[in-house]
Amino acid sequence: MLSTKPKAQRCPRCHRRCWRVHSRYVRTLASLPILDLRVRWIVRTRKFFCDRRRCRQKVFCERLTDLAPASARRTTSLRGRQEQRGLGLGANPSARGSKILGIPASASTFLRLVKALPFPEPGPGRVLGVDDWAKRKGHSYGTILCDLERGLVVDLLPDRSSETLAQWLREHPGIEIISRDRGGAYALGAREGAPNALQVADRFPLLQNLGEALQNDLQGPRGFLRSVAQALAESTPESLAADTQAGPAIEALKEPAPTPPPTEPPRRMSQAQTQKMQSRARRLARYEQVHQLRREGLAKTTIAAQVGLGRATVDLYLRCDRFPERAAAPTRLDPFKPYLLRRVQEGCLHGGRLFAEIVEQGYQGSRTSVYDYLAPLRQNTASAVCAARKELAQLSARSVRWLLMRQPKDLDEQETATLKELCERSTALCCAHDLCQRFAAMVRSRDKSLLPAWMQEARESSIPELARFADGLCEDLPAVEAGLSLSWSNGPVEGQVNRLKTIKRRMYGRAGFQLLRQCVVLPG
Repeated sequence: MLSTKPKAQRCPRCHRRCWRVHSRYVRTLASLPILDLRVRWIVRTRKFFCDRRRCRQKVFCERLTDLAPASARRTTSLRGRQEQRGLGLGANPSARGSKILGIPASASTFLRLVKALPFPEPGPGRVLGVDDWAKRKGHSYGTILCDLERGLVVDLLPDRSSETLAQWLREHPGIEIISRDRGGAYALGAREGAPNALQVADRFPLLQNLGEALQNDLQGPRGFLRSVAQALAESTPESLAADTQAGPAIEALKEPAPTPPPTEPPRRMSQAQTQKMQSRARRLARYEQVHQLRREGLAKTTIAAQVGLGRATVDLYLRCDRFPERAAAPTRLDPFKPYLLRRVQEGCLHGGRLFAEIVEQGYQGSRTSVYDYLAPLRQNTASAVCAARKELAQLSARSVRWLLMRQPKDLDEQETATLKELCERSTALCCAHDLCQRFAAMVRSRDKSLLPAWMQEARESSIPELARFADGLCEDLPAVEAGLSLSWSNGPVEGQVNRLKTIKRRMYGRAGFQLLRQCVVLPG
């Protein structure tokens, strides 16, 4: 049991020293554990009379200032430890781990301690970042306010209306710069609450709004992609064969390898084909017989005499792991095959035209031989062209949007070829790509001097959505110019929004918005 030493105590109301003891009582205080063991302090305290006539406090309890506040059941150090755990982990996780640490308390106790913490008043900030956060995505939103100079959250607002933001700014004067997105509510609230503050439009929403405007034009009923798909549907395979999409696949074409004879005879065969298959079957039987006799240990000379083959043929069969097929006999078309292959790679798939060209060069064979040679080449070419056409026609508006918005150095070879093909087939897409790249370069370099010329070109272009985007920039021109010239942005605010999401998923819903506000603003 502990007891206090001072014989006199000061009255909490008049601060006069008092010696006359009224009574004594015992206080039990929970404290921090020692060696993971729970500790409780039993303190014998006193009550004193205040003898000053004018003081309304007749009896008071002595204060344990360094140990615990008045009427407390736990020490100041234990309360601080539990408050920090409640802020950092939440009520339920803190309650689950508190028994192991020797400071057991219920989830409601941790919750009550966190809610009782005094809310700090925001310091004298100069630069304020404003952004929204989702209470329930797509339904209700709030507003987060950050001091961009210190990188701290100063407050949370329960909604994202202009009236709420304007009221907060009136209550906290001294804001000189307000960084925000391009939402109309925040712009109106900033003008009403802090009319002398400079508004800065965040640069990332500028690029995001440009991409959304471009995507709306791409996927509209009269959009660019629809016209490109229609042009692809009306084009012929021969015209597509030389396109950039199918070009690499066609250039990789090679002369088709000779097909092995079928294992089963077809239903209808000519007499020559029948004789050819019978001859091959006899040779195959001899090949298998030679290998069988060799496995039995016979000499090559004995095998040749027994099978009826020459010694060189037996040596050839034994050297081959598989049955050697006879080479195709030379034909009149062989000298002209390189020319035909090159013409197919150039995109010419018309058999009659190719036949006439090699006839002029001296070909004296049949037309059927030319068609038989071209058949596999034309099939592979058509497959490559159809695949390229299908890939190009099925591009989504979102994927084309990112092709037009991303820097050329970030695109791979396939994406670069697709972008080139789209720009060649649509002058509007080519114009949109040029405008997007120039605007993105202007935002990255923060050069506001190029903005008026860009807005004029966007209005004069044949792209309605980009023209409307330029008109929107004109309505918020001072904030946009400030965003393109100053270094302030809402990047730190986005980081705090991510932190808010983590806290919200951890414990939000237990006590509503007030608890979330405490946990986000107070240092955990």
